[in-house]
Amino acid sequence: MSKVLQNIDKLVNLGQLVEAEKLLASSNLAPSYRLAIEAAIALKRGDEQKSEIDFLRAVEIDPENPIATGNLAILLFKQKKLKKALTYAETAHKKAPKNETFARIYAACLSDCDRNSEAVAVLEPYTASTKPSLEMLLGYAATLRGDMRAKDSLIVLERAKELYPENEEAERGLADAYAELDPKLAQRIFQEIEEKSPGNVSVGWNRSFVELRLRNFQTGWRLYDYGLLEKIGKIGRPLPPQIKCFKLITDLSDLNKECWTLFSSEQGLGDQVLFLSVFAEALSLYPKSIFIGEDRMLNLVQRSFPSVKAYSYAFGAALIRQQHRVNGVFPLGSLMKYFRTSEDSFVRNKRNYLIPDRQLEEKFNKSIRNHAPGMQLIGISWTGGFWERQKKTKSFDFIDFAKIMNIENCRFISLQYGDTSKEREYAKKNKLPITFIEGIDFKKNIDSWFALACACDRILSVSTALVHFAGAAGKRVDLLLTEFQSPFIWGTEEGDSLPYSDVTIHRKKRDQGVEDFLLHVRKSLI
Repeated sequence: MSKVLQNIDKLVNLGQLVEAEKLLASSNLAPSYRLAIEAAIALKRGDEQKSEIDFLRAVEIDPENPIATGNLAILLFKQKKLKKALTYAETAHKKAPKNETFARIYAACLSDCDRNSEAVAVLEPYTASTKPSLEMLLGYAATLRGDMRAKDSLIVLERAKELYPENEEAERGLADAYAELDPKLAQRIFQEIEEKSPGNVSVGWNRSFVELRLRNFQTGWRLYDYGLLEKIGKIGRPLPPQIKCFKLITDLSDLNKECWTLFSSEQGLGDQVLFLSVFAEALSLYPKSIFIGEDRMLNLVQRSFPSVKAYSYAFGAALIRQQHRVNGVFPLGSLMKYFRTSEDSFVRNKRNYLIPDRQLEEKFNKSIRNHAPGMQLIGISWTGGFWERQKKTKSFDFIDFAKIMNIENCRFISLQYGDTSKEREYAKKNKLPITFIEGIDFKKNIDSWFALACACDRILSVSTALVHFAGAAGKRVDLLLTEFQSPFIWGTEEGDSLPYSDVTIHRKKRDQGVEDFLLHVRKSLI
């Protein structure tokens, strides 16, 4: 970097923008660098739109301009556009390998793309010094956790706490890591942080899952509402933009029974079903209500709760002019703190509350039993999760599942969503007693998928939405959990599940082989 460029860059960093512009005007910098500096000045002035445009123009002229690529990566990272930032972050890191900021952003972008092993390799060299920066240690620990190396992550976090004993971020990272390995210890660390820094939203949100997993429901559900706050963002409980024009309500005492309340579904499908377990109780208190949710869930909700009208999120736009008649939006998850405050409240209220399309159920039942007369039908799902890390922590290989299919008078029915072409080929080649239903997109056509599940005699599944749907319909379910952290509602033990009447939890031990675990589960199917 030339001395003129260094001086301009220094002025920009100091916020002396007028002086920087004067020096830039009198310089003979190459067009790419001139645009990059102009973009940096615009960014300092808060004009992100102009800044991004100028950075992109600079990169178009010189794809390896470290100022343009590095600052563009930082800007996109702040805007949470990590996939878009990846290419620029990679270039900036390679051109300026000593720059820790570029390295951390590059690693974060890799992790966002489920390339955690590569992220670990990027950050590891920066942690070799006697006292690495706290940001680098925390970033490195996070990538190790993403790479399924929880114990290694703990070692790094313990070091961070030792080097920076008064830093809350180090303590919080330690609590988050222990949440997977030792929830009770994580709980103690979270409580210590809370005592020193009460009301910390990020800490409270992370702590909520630990408290709920340990079945401290009053504390857990209270903290769970932090996920609705803007500060938590998309990793929390973000509501669709179509209904954000309405007042957000999480306190039942704020509801006027003379006005309409929009009860909104939220989160993934499994959470939506779990939260619907208290919907009837809420409707008995506030009958003047409307359900707002995903299109694919509307028929099911309308059928299961006939006293309420179910509409898609888009319906919110039609109600904008009727806001004087509407209390606001009440997320269903926020009802839990009123109706499920103890283990006993779950046990007392276990009931079947989701109703499948009975005609579809009968259609599937007849069709399958024509090909498998007199056999027990077992619906199965072997993989779950959206992110790659979730899939690793929730899933078993289909080949391992195949080893327990040799049960007399049993026919397995695939209820697995997504691409199952490889599994179909394997099943055909090895003549496995499993049926794959053609022509139904299980992710989109919830009614058909749910009806097919209900046509089965029982369900064998990893932790995915299928367990919630089947459990809420009263089906017998054997839930298979890996040794890794599972969704909070399944607690920490084996045996009967808390929210559903006939869901049995089988939990793999850390020192237990997959085949041994699945053969143990097989005994319950015989």
